[in-house]
Amino acid sequence: MTLSASSFRLFTTLVCLLSAQLVFAAPAPTPKAASRPPVVSAPVPASDKPFPEPATRPKGALSYWSSAKFVQKAGVTTITDVVGGNTMTTLPNMKVLPGEGIEFDGNQSGSPTFLSRATVQPGYMVEFDVKPLDGGAEYQTFFYLFGFCELRYRLSKKQVSLNIWRRNLDTGEPMASGSGSATLPIVPGKWNRIRVLIDANSARLFVNGTGVDTGLEGTWEGMSPSVPVMLGFGGTDRPFIGLIDHILIGKQP
Repeated sequence: MTLSASSFRLFTTLVCLLSAQLVFAAPAPTPKAASRPPVVSAPVPASDKPFPEPATRPKGALSYWSSAKFVQKAGVTTITDVVGGNTMTTLPNMKVLPGEGIEFDGNQSGSPTFLSRATVQPGYMVEFDVKPLDGGAEYQTFFYLFGFCELRYRLSKKQVSLNIWRRNLDTGEPMASGSGSATLPIVPGKWNRIRVLIDANSARLFVNGTGVDTGLEGTWEGMSPSVPVMLGFGGTDRPFIGLIDHILIGKQP
């Protein structure tokens, strides 16, 4: 059968209309989940010299120690918590260099341990300055909030990692799927500023103003204020070599 010109035009028009209907009826593609926006903070370049002591008490501070405030008596050096009253007594293989940092030689078999007066919950904040030096163990602990989070330096990679665990308020046990980590580069031989911020849905690590999220989400459970804090030591296999100063535990202002 041969189609006339008018019939052929009618046929092609119907085909076009049917194709258009099929296109518009097709389901829209599922959009990709939006990526997490980058964390923004004021840059703090690594420094050859120690960062200056704050002129005023840090906002939100619940405990604060530095090499500028300490007492020596009967051969014992005690670093004063100028906010919360948690004194820090130095141990062998540690010494205070006034205004220049608290030095760890990598041979310590323990840590100055003090109690955190800040319940770990949304708004929790940890900040300190650190200067890693050459040598020592491959993994070295800067700061360890016992059973909750650890800031660990990896010597060969020149990186610092935040390892964190969400825990149950009633039992103290780690929650299911409640761990996360984040890693950023750090500059050995120079002073670096470390900050950890915990908000309602995430925990973030900052190094010299650059931030990254751990990817650990969900409602945070609080912990008892009696959680011990360890400095420069996370176990006999992770002693730190270098200096730490301006240690702040508190609530985000």
